Amino acid sequence: LVLNSGSSSLKFGVYSAADGEVRATYRGETEGIGGGEGKIWVKDGAGKTVEEEARNFSEQADAAKVVAEKLAKLKLAKLNGVGHRVVHGGPSLTEHQKITPQVLQTLEGAAHFAPLHVPAAIALIRESEKLYPGVAQFACFDTAFHITMPEAAARLALPKKYWDAGIRKY
Repeated sequence: LVLNSGSSSLKFGVYSAADGEVRATYRGETEGIGGGEGKIWVKDGAGKTVEEEARNFSEQADAAKVVAEKLAKLKLAKLNGVGHRVVHGGPSLTEHQKITPQVLQTLEGAAHFAPLHVPAAIALIRESEKLYPGVAQFACFDTAFHITMPEAAARLALPKKYWDAGIRKY
C-alpha cells in the first residue's frame, strides 16, 4: 500500500508483485479533506471504477480510515508494507527508510521545513500504524531525490548559518 498525503487529499495505490513484475491492482483518492465537501473513489488495475462515494473528511486520519474500510471490502491479500510519500525529511532524513520511533521523532522536529505537508504526513503515519498493526511502514522523502545536488547548486544566497540549519534548494 502506498499513501500520498496532500494538504486536502489522500492518494493511494495497492501494488502486487509476481514474476518480478509490479502491478497496480487498485488506486484511488480522497478529495476535499477539511473542506466540507469531499469524495472517495477507487479504481481497479484496469481503470474501472469499483467505488465512488461523496464523503466528508475533517482530517487525514478520517480519510485513512475510510480508505482502510474500502480496501477491506476488496479482500486484498495481507499487506507487506505501507509506503508514505513525505515532502521533506529535514536535514537529517535524507534517505528513504523504514519508519521507527526515532525516525518519526526526527520527522516531527523537521515539520517546520514543510508546515503544510509534514504534519499531515505524520498524522497519516500514526493513523496507518493503528489501522495496519504489525505492517512495516516506510517513508519516501521527496528531498531524498535531490540530496545529491552539488553544494554550489543547493546553496542559497544566504548566510552560512542558514545552510548549517538545513536550508537549501532541492
